[in-house]
Amino acid sequence: MKLRARLQSASLRYKYAPLVNLVILVPMVAYLVADTIVQRRSILENRLEVLESMADLLVESIASDTAPGLGETVELLERFGRQHPQLEIMVLDSGGQVLASTKPGREGTSWHEPQIQTVLDGTEQLSWGLTEHHGLPVLDLTLPIPASELVQVRVVHIAEPQGRLEAELRRTIIVDTLFLLLLMLLVTTMVNWITQRLIIRRLGDMAGHIGETEWLRDETDELVGDELETLSRALATMMRRIQHTTADLRTTLAEKQELVERVERFNEELAAQVAATRTELEAVQDELLRKERLSVLGELTAGLAHEIRNPLQIIRGTAELVRRARPEEREALDDVIGEVTRLELLVRELLDYARPLDVHSEPVDVARLVARACNELERVNRYAAIDVDIPAGLMCWADETLLHRVLVNLLSNAVEALPPTGGKIRVHAQSHSDSAVSVFIQDNGTGIDTRDLTRVFEPFFSRKEAGVGMGLPLSRRIVEQHGGRLDIQPAPGAGTIVRLTLPPR
Repeated sequence: MKLRARLQSASLRYKYAPLVNLVILVPMVAYLVADTIVQRRSILENRLEVLESMADLLVESIASDTAPGLGETVELLERFGRQHPQLEIMVLDSGGQVLASTKPGREGTSWHEPQIQTVLDGTEQLSWGLTEHHGLPVLDLTLPIPASELVQVRVVHIAEPQGRLEAELRRTIIVDTLFLLLLMLLVTTMVNWITQRLIIRRLGDMAGHIGETEWLRDETDELVGDELETLSRALATMMRRIQHTTADLRTTLAEKQELVERVERFNEELAAQVAATRTELEAVQDELLRKERLSVLGELTAGLAHEIRNPLQIIRGTAELVRRARPEEREALDDVIGEVTRLELLVRELLDYARPLDVHSEPVDVARLVARACNELERVNRYAAIDVDIPAGLMCWADETLLHRVLVNLLSNAVEALPPTGGKIRVHAQSHSDSAVSVFIQDNGTGIDTRDLTRVFEPFFSRKEAGVGMGLPLSRRIVEQHGGRLDIQPAPGAGTIVRLTLPPR
């Protein structure tokens, strides 16, 4: 127990320095082991390349030997044996018998190894392996010799003792080990110095200062443990006090949040009421402005009707009398009568637009109403190719007289927009799920400029030379008096689509 307490109270510099050294040592040892494996493989590959070069040279020389009894091959092996005494080189025939060797005592003997047999069988063109010759570890390499009638040799077999390989590997391991030891000494010295200076000393100073503050006032008088233990106890006490303070703050914040939510809900309700009131006021203002315009227009129309109608009738009557009395002036007087007629039409449309509408709604057959409007166009020679597709029995709730006037006006506009040839108008209708009815009038005429779409329902706006600009405004007013809607939009490709929608009863 005393030893455990002494270890707990020991400083970090005595407890964690060995751990730091161990953390550094383990990767370096692992690196040394991995490097040893890599170096061994590299040395082995290098030796194989050297042996393969020698074997290739021997194969070329033996394949070109034409002397009887392999004289040139024997001399070549003796020369290689003097130059490389550590190597054992043998040439064997297809039965595995040694024909010549750098070890003369092996000539005439049979030499059988699995890798030699694989080359003789033609399974492999080059075979190598780590094996033993008379109890000594060696590196073997076997190469085939091209078959010919003059050469009996079929393979070249080279064996190098592994002692040289092991010596090179030991030398490499010693050099790497010395380098790693120096590197480990340098790294551990730097890490220990940095740890002592930047971490452990500062932790010790912090632990000493905290031990003198009130954070540990409710702890035991005797502090047992290192710098980290002292800091952790101080932080635990601090966290407990922070938690109590946080709980109090959360309660206060919850109360404030509830108050803020109440204020936000009140503001949202107030904003909604203000928006609704503003919308109502804008609607009322628009209605008042519209009624004021209608009132002014009605007064103006009444004055114009009073001041213009009688003079127009006098002008028309006088022109007709003069036309009968002086036929030679008929063309000029026809122009006068035409202009008087246009002015009377303008006065009548102004009166219709300003006069309050008296709508008497009743069930109306849509197909019959559209056919009646088309017949009227035909009577005034304004009939065009109209394709009518309206389901039988489709009914709407409207004032038939007023709605007939709207359809005639819309069909007249469609006919006037058609090109001289190839003009076509299509009228179809559909019923909605809420029993509302929509009538569509589509033409392939010149269409309406997109800049004019927002102005076509304004009084007196017209792009026609003889137009007065009251047909569409009056039609829209009639539809809106029914509680419906009249919309105009460009048709895909060319032309215009007019949609007339009447609400259910």
